[in-house]
Parts: sequence; C-alpha cells; structure tokens
Amino acid sequence: MLIVKLALLCNIIHYFRNARKIERARIDSKGFYYKGNIRSKYEWLTHETESLVFVEFSEILNVSITKNWLGEHIFLSTVKANEELIMLGVLAKKEKQEIVDTIKSRLNKQKI
Repeated sequence: MLIVKLALLCNIIHYFRNARKIERARIDSKGFYYKGNIRSKYEWLTHETESLVFVEFSEILNVSITKNWLGEHIFLSTVKANEELIMLGVLAKKEKQEIVDTIKSRLNKQKI
C-alpha cells in the first residue's frame, strides 16, 4: 500500500509542476483534437499521459458553450455522438470561446 501512496504522490507532484504544459486541445487544418473525458473510476491516474481524441471538421455538426452548476463547458455534437468536454473546463472562458469561434468559422468555410 505504501508503494501505491508514493506513486500517487509522485503523480500529483508531477501534475502540478507540469500543469501549464499539458495540452488539452488543439486545432489544425484537418480537425479538432481534445482531451477526452474520464470514463472509469481509476482512469484519472494516467489520464494526462493519454493522447488527444481527434475529430475531423466534416464530422462536427455543432459546437457551443453550455453552462451548468459545474461551470461552463464546451458541448461538441458530432455525427457519432454528443459530448460535453469536461476536461476542457479548466480553460479560461476566453480560451473556450476562442475554440468555439475557431471551429464554427472552419465549419462555415466547409459549408460554402
């Protein structure tokens, strides 16, 4: 049990030292990359080491900012599923709005 606690402590220290360097979202010419939501109880231990989820612009139907009691989150509606991007909740409101505006402008360019 001591080994588990030490590993957890090392993970926490590593996280806080590198929190600003963690890439949570990225947009390029092909599509939108984002950090997926945690799906299991213990996944948060290794979640920051996982790669980003990729969605092509052609698969995105709509993107918006939703507000609930947890705060503001980006809501992504795709051909496959609708997802509230909870892991992007740590971003500032201005950054979230910039992501939404950029994706919407790319979607509008594709429709033309």
